[in-house]
Amino acid sequence: AFDPNQPRAPAGTGEGGQWTDGAAYKELPAGQHIRGESAYPTNEGYGRTEVASVLNRKLRAGEKLMGHEQEIVKHLDRVMSQNKLDANYRFYHAGTIEQHLDKTNLGYLSVSSSADQAGAFKWRGKLSVIDVPKGTHFAVGDYHEREIILPRGGVYQRVGNTAEGLPVIRFIENSASAKG
Repeated sequence: AFDPNQPRAPAGTGEGGQWTDGAAYKELPAGQHIRGESAYPTNEGYGRTEVASVLNRKLRAGEKLMGHEQEIVKHLDRVMSQNKLDANYRFYHAGTIEQHLDKTNLGYLSVSSSADQAGAFKWRGKLSVIDVPKGTHFAVGDYHEREIILPRGGVYQRVGNTAEGLPVIRFIENSASAKG
């Protein structure tokens, strides 16, 4: 039923003026970080770009993981099972996320709470906004990059564009991925 008091998404967002459930996605101010257990037990873990790239390629292709890769996955899944976002957050990702839309993504995804930090990785692909709901599991990445690692097994759905034309993509966590 029509309710004139139902909240609308703010103007200037990808959903501006549309009816909303009121679940606004907030950005972290500069200098603030989301706290939680780290994804990086050592420099040889997921944090090294080449390791993350190879690991995600193998996970997405269903390829067999080597022993050390299995340990990294086990660590990330354990960490993510212990960390949950306390609010709806807006993050940024530079890469080829659009190829993973509307299907289960078997790899992890690195996002930043800073558009500038994510923009430093534009060589990987287009900059996108990633809206992540409260309760989503995560691992803390690099504090300098203001990085959060999202769990494997989630779905990414495009929900609109920002006023600047950036795609807005919503992450939906698969409950099985949260079990670790």
